[in-house]
Amino acid sequence: MGCTTHSYNIPLKGQSKEQTNKDHYECMQQARQGYSYSIANGNYNANYNNGYGYANGGYSGYSGSGSEVDQNIFAACMRARGYRVVFSPSEEYQAEHNCQLGIKVALNENNRQKAFDYFQKSCDMGSGCGCYLLGNEYHHIRNNRKQALKYYQKACFLSYQEACKEYKLLLLPSKNLTD
Repeated sequence: MGCTTHSYNIPLKGQSKEQTNKDHYECMQQARQGYSYSIANGNYNANYNNGYGYANGGYSGYSGSGSEVDQNIFAACMRARGYRVVFSPSEEYQAEHNCQLGIKVALNENNRQKAFDYFQKSCDMGSGCGCYLLGNEYHHIRNNRKQALKYYQKACFLSYQEACKEYKLLLLPSKNLTD
């Protein structure tokens, strides 16, 4: 936790900057966690509104309260609204790295489930590559049109152009896929 989130958000296509700022503000408010602390008789006690607290040694005679933004709650809120949230370039690298690991596992180890897990993790972190490959899995292997559309659309929003093409093709009359 920290006073502010050290992240940047990739806006949704066609969305105004005002709406993006409004969503950012609302998610910051949802992620704000209050806390209080006191130092008395050499003991430091801190309590967060989320039920967590801790105590250890300290000086005496101080107390206070404030709030911090829980970055995990903030990111979940923004991602639920369709944004790509990246806390640092290393997180973006990790998302793409997970996608590449999934490809490697699928090709070299022939382990579909392990590859699927890497793609899922990659997609959850905001990788268009991971979402696209999940869409492929649902489309070509699991024959689940609804899930394929979901992941192709998410990858398309993340500017993965091949996914946009697949999404449009899948919107055409059914190809014997289940919903």
